[in-house]
Amino acid sequence: MTDLKKRNIKVRMAAPTEVYRAWYGGISISRHVKGRTLDAAYDYLNWWISGWPCAVMARQSYYISTPELTRPHLSTAE
Repeated sequence: MTDLKKRNIKVRMAAPTEVYRAWYGGISISRHVKGRTLDAAYDYLNWWISGWPCAVMARQSYYISTPELTRPHLSTAE
């Protein structure tokens, strides 16, 4: 949208009347991280997509990118 607006092209963003939810887990690691800190950062990233944290987010209606890991942590109804 920003690029289109810069070009003076009229655009509008649609938003559903029933509201919507979205999230982006843009977690990243600085290229300067080394050694034990880097290992800890990867441990955290791996934990985040391990299933249980994603199940917590899924219960709040957020999209989860690892459903095969998340499903065992959810009830059938969820």
